[in-house]
Amino acid sequence: FTLPSWWTGGVKIGIAIDNDFQAFVDGVNVTPTNVPTYDPSSGFVSHENCATRDSFTFPATANGGSHTLAIRARDRGTAAYVDTRVGVNQ
Repeated sequence: FTLPSWWTGGVKIGIAIDNDFQAFVDGVNVTPTNVPTYDPSSGFVSHENCATRDSFTFPATANGGSHTLAIRARDRGTAAYVDTRVGVNQ
């Protein structure tokens, strides 16, 4: 994703997932560790049941310029789903 050169406000990442995820911006782990379903032994945030829009929403630091968002998703069942969106903090 690309932000205007003057942008300093960071971003908001929303994830709908079935089942687990880790998130990285420009190679830096931004996985939210303050949620009850975060597992420090695996580094994943877990989600049960169906994926819903923005099941998890969390901030990430990103100033103006081009950035890479990487999501590591893990499915523990038969159907897999992951959807991510990036918005600006206002």
